[in-house]
Amino acid sequence: MDTLRVGGVPEHFNLPWHLAIENGFFEKKNIDLAWITCKGGTGEMCHMLEDKQLDLAVLLTEGAVKHIIEKRKTKILQLFVQTPLVWGLHVPYQCEIQHYSEVFDAPIAISRFGSGSHLMPQVDAYFKKQQIAESQWKVVHNLDGAIELAQENKEMVFYWEKFTTKPYVDQEIFRRVGEFITPWPCFVIAVNKESYQKNKQQIDEIGKIVCYTASQLMEATNALEMFEDRYNMPPIDAHDWFYMTEWAVTNEVSPKMLENAMQILKECGVIRHKVKVEELVVSEK
Repeated sequence: MDTLRVGGVPEHFNLPWHLAIENGFFEKKNIDLAWITCKGGTGEMCHMLEDKQLDLAVLLTEGAVKHIIEKRKTKILQLFVQTPLVWGLHVPYQCEIQHYSEVFDAPIAISRFGSGSHLMPQVDAYFKKQQIAESQWKVVHNLDGAIELAQENKEMVFYWEKFTTKPYVDQEIFRRVGEFITPWPCFVIAVNKESYQKNKQQIDEIGKIVCYTASQLMEATNALEMFEDRYNMPPIDAHDWFYMTEWAVTNEVSPKMLENAMQILKECGVIRHKVKVEELVVSEK
């Protein structure tokens, strides 16, 4: 039996996976699943899927779409989180940047090219009729790299999920100068095409287990306490984030959503061309 390697960022969105592992839900279905934490985010995981270092990964929707169109080695298995992501726009606390309107002229820190921190500023700039030059991108690899840069008080802007970065805003390492909401559901589960062809039954079952665990989590009376304890979230933050977040509970992916995402990504220059929606999603389910 193959070990199926699943990648994800070390953030609160992925709790359904960890609960399913801890409760033995995969083992009960004779699935050998290994969770791999990827601090480099969607860009890192796209490369790991392509190189077969991962079989599945929880990716930002925009990153998954871009990677599939360019490389054709992965597919979207199903939606994971069906609500948008709230991106915080951060600058070093002592930075001279004060207003949202100034961020598009500053260096922009990104975990790597193809990650959400790289793609979302382009989408944001598109909606605000702004331009970002190639020379503005500065690769910092992950959140830790952005924190290090901020502590050096280098001028930069850094897009990252609002609640993940809030502790560093509270500590006055970052200052948040604005927010941007993703114009589509934020996370999908992507799968390496060869892995899916080889392990279709197990991978489909993994998708069902994650949906089930997410549905149970959303109904759990102690859900807020779990996020507070596991992710050191203050009660008010856990409350605000949990009640604005909804996980997918079916394996369906909206064709209209993917069409919308491709159209916007094409218009803002993230992708050069669109493909048929069927080319983005596994078709054998």
